[in-house]
Amino acid sequence: MKGAYLLTFDRDLIGKVTEVAGSAECPAFAKSGLSWADDRHVMLVDDETGGQLLIYRAFGDGLDWDFRDPPHSPIPGVTLPDMETVLGYMVECRWEEQFARTVREIAHLVDGGARVLDGDGVVWDATAVDPDRVRL
Repeated sequence: MKGAYLLTFDRDLIGKVTEVAGSAECPAFAKSGLSWADDRHVMLVDDETGGQLLIYRAFGDGLDWDFRDPPHSPIPGVTLPDMETVLGYMVECRWEEQFARTVREIAHLVDGGARVLDGDGVVWDATAVDPDRVRL
């Protein structure tokens, strides 16, 4: 599994993803089935590929340093969120395309939008992650 951080100020991201998984409300989730969820994790299974995607809360669990500590290099036009107060959710999956599609839909669900911090420290607007360039 590969992954990157989804950065947002919405504390209910897991609940919102769980609520729409498998529905036509969001195209990326319409073809995903909810495998399991609790208050800190959600596992989706892509019906087309069988690929799994795990989202879990990384803030407050001793992992904060991994997304809060620099370097952070925003894509042109992207502003960094306040890295001291932003919440981080790890998104793990096998395919960059699945990752980009899913975080794009999540960005529309959460209050205040979302950013992605990839493995190279690049910060993306979650609605515009390029699956060919993002580093998981």
